Amino acid sequence: MTKTYNDFIGLVKDINNLRAAEEHLQWDQETFMPSRGIEDRSLQLATLSTVIHKMLTSSAMDGYLKELSSPKLDESLTPEEKANVREISWEHHRASAVSSELVNELAKTRSVSSKNWIEARKKSDFSQFYPHLVKLVDLRMQEAEAIGYEDQPYDVLLDEFEPGLRTAQVTTLFSRLRNKLVPIVADIINSDARPDPTVLGQEFPVDAQRTFNHTLATELGFDMERGRIDESAHPFTTGTVHDTRFTTIYKPDNMSFALFATIHETGHALYCQGVPEEHYGTPMGHAASMAIHESQSRMWENMVGRSEEFWKYFYPKLKESFPKQLGKVSLEDYHFAVNNVHPSLIRVQADEVTYNLHILLRFEMETALFNGSLDPKDASDVWNEKMQDYLQIQVPDAARGVLQDIHLSLGYFGYFPTYTLGNLTAAQLFRQVESEIPDIWTRFTDGDMGTLLNWLRRNIHQKGKLHRANDLLKNVTGQSLDEDIFIKYLKQKFGALYGI
Repeated sequence: MTKTYNDFIGLVKDINNLRAAEEHLQWDQETFMPSRGIEDRSLQLATLSTVIHKMLTSSAMDGYLKELSSPKLDESLTPEEKANVREISWEHHRASAVSSELVNELAKTRSVSSKNWIEARKKSDFSQFYPHLVKLVDLRMQEAEAIGYEDQPYDVLLDEFEPGLRTAQVTTLFSRLRNKLVPIVADIINSDARPDPTVLGQEFPVDAQRTFNHTLATELGFDMERGRIDESAHPFTTGTVHDTRFTTIYKPDNMSFALFATIHETGHALYCQGVPEEHYGTPMGHAASMAIHESQSRMWENMVGRSEEFWKYFYPKLKESFPKQLGKVSLEDYHFAVNNVHPSLIRVQADEVTYNLHILLRFEMETALFNGSLDPKDASDVWNEKMQDYLQIQVPDAARGVLQDIHLSLGYFGYFPTYTLGNLTAAQLFRQVESEIPDIWTRFTDGDMGTLLNWLRRNIHQKGKLHRANDLLKNVTGQSLDEDIFIKYLKQKFGALYGI
């Protein structure tokens, strides 16, 4: 490595160390921070964001990138080093277009807004949150205009989570997916086969849930010496390879809520703990993209965690934890219950089949907010209309409507599409797993979760940001993203359950 590259990567690591500190402050804000600490915390996060922005856009960083992009130095770099330069060049370009004042204001607004969102959701009062939404949309629009776009401002927001992906591409993909999903939902809803809803709708002591979920996460491979599990208003994962933290949320009358939230976040956490340690603090030590990240969590939660083979191993353990509630419930009845397909109000409680309709709704609303066809004041009403259109559900209040997701309060516009992209990617990756490890389902029955985790570590986690998302998917599976693989998976799984 050249001295220039060494100096460059030293600055990159300093930036990412500050980002890690920023993430831990945000984690503390959502978990243990005193409620009146929000004013101080917003200033702390704003200061960190401003310092990071200045370092990323500094003359030193600009000089390193110009020198490293020269043909002479570029030829001397390894593929991993080139990936680091590519990703930081992309970040530097975006950051250099945005003023430090805007970065500071956005950080403060996010911190205050997220706390306000919690209170507004408790009161189910959209009017309380509305001014924060207006400000967030305005600030993110300013950011999009500063960075620039060829087609529409939402491209800039989407690019933050899926570099290179454009709104028009997602719109076309989601349109095809919707046309294929709606008939499947209709067939299932009209089926005579229905699971017993009382299986999961019982009282499950939270302490026992907590104990089981912590044990489950460790059996899936989560290293508690490099992580921790806590609770927050909305489950999330954050951290580094040696300090990964995730949260879940418990409901006494619905054990499956925390259970599958825990499996989902464990999927994220396993990715965080699986990136190459030697690349800590660099792009090569981070996930390829949010869609790839979501593919890991959705694969563990749904494809593995809701399979009968998975529960052949874990259900006896679950019954030991809840003998009164599940002692007389058969494995078959429990498996059917956790795969119950029915339109629901809450995205994080949605089944595999209807889940993507929740994402399509959010994608349409977000793009409308940024192309000017939706006024923020109408967001709650339009949300309710779309829920009726997509899922034939009447929304009773804002808490179970437009205020249900924390992403809105953080201004994470452009994030939601990655959930559906993650679902499609998960199906495509798992089809490859089945082809390379034909006895994978038998392994799950035997309690072997490590074989899948090791495959993911080799093929996904250890690659860091060596490849952009679609290139990584093509390298692993031999083809670009194909929604028909996901549709085939749904038809096979739910066709057998519902007799369709």
